[in-house]
Amino acid sequence: MFSYGGTVRRSVQTLSFVTYFIDFKYNGLAEPDVRLDFTEAAYGLAYNRPSFSAAIVWGSASREPGTIGTDLNIVDGNVAFWGNIIRSRPGTSIHFGIPIVIYSGYRSVIPALSTTTNNGFNYTNLGVGTGATFHAELSSHFWMDVRAWPVISMTFRSFEGFAGSSFLVDTDIQLHVVDLLNTSGLSVGYGFRYQSWNNNESGLPGGILRADQFDYKSTQHMVRAGINW
Repeated sequence: MFSYGGTVRRSVQTLSFVTYFIDFKYNGLAEPDVRLDFTEAAYGLAYNRPSFSAAIVWGSASREPGTIGTDLNIVDGNVAFWGNIIRSRPGTSIHFGIPIVIYSGYRSVIPALSTTTNNGFNYTNLGVGTGATFHAELSSHFWMDVRAWPVISMTFRSFEGFAGSSFLVDTDIQLHVVDLLNTSGLSVGYGFRYQSWNNNESGLPGGILRADQFDYKSTQHMVRAGINW
């Protein structure tokens, strides 16, 4: 019943095209000098295999005239590693697990015409969490993977000094049609993520005077489709 970092009897890895539908909004106590709200889609690639996932997306959104830049550009990337410290008995077609998760993410939301990153949101987070995993072989050709977990993270501005904290809840489900062409098949997936950032940035240069200038929250729906092998 107990194992660490183990894999199930059968598994697949996937490479997918992914779309993030992002709702990223300011979450401070008072109106900031510059709002960086982003409520558009972003597009990129995702890779998944047992105990590992990674994705990166890019996007842009129009802003109101008179603000810094006419568009906002977003880059979002994340990597997660996990190993089940408790899992159901191997050798069956259905598996449950309780993992330890190591998660790292990066988000940049910057006005397109800005000459300094001080005017933008530019944070990396690194954290740990736990939750649940589920794998089911519904038939010889149809499999399903599900996972969900909360993560508490430290945040760092521009890959540099400590800035604050972040909290996220991440859920994901994948459906696989395997062995359609020899060892290759098709996969589709859906995920939902909520994340908040509490960044103490009162000491930044460039006229930023309030500690909650870069406190934001985000919800996003993640849809992807690709190949498995």
